[in-house]
Amino acid sequence: MNETRRAVRDGVLQIAAARQTVTYGEVAGWIGWSTRNSHHRRLLGELLGEINRHEHAAGRPMLSAVVVCTDIGRPGSGFYEEARRLGRLTGSEDGFHEQELAAVWGEWEREARER
Repeated sequence: MNETRRAVRDGVLQIAAARQTVTYGEVAGWIGWSTRNSHHRRLLGELLGEINRHEHAAGRPMLSAVVVCTDIGRPGSGFYEEARRLGRLTGSEDGFHEQELAAVWGEWEREARER
């Protein structure tokens, strides 16, 4: 796992264990990127997708559920596209984010207690 991905994953894990959410802009700032830059936005989406695939392969929910858009308070369209590719979302998007977010919070809250 490269350093950038590790930094993002570690930061997002802390957010998940605290049962909170974080914006894309905040995550980008952790690694010196800006969501005002379209290239950075694309790279951040790819990075979060990689993290989700890693989590899915380990039998865990999509960690990026804690990363949300400032204006709508939920993830962007790439989150739902990745969920479909992973087979986690097969029907309507309605309620999916809330369900996945609760699963992520539960998973990482347990992990933090067990450490």
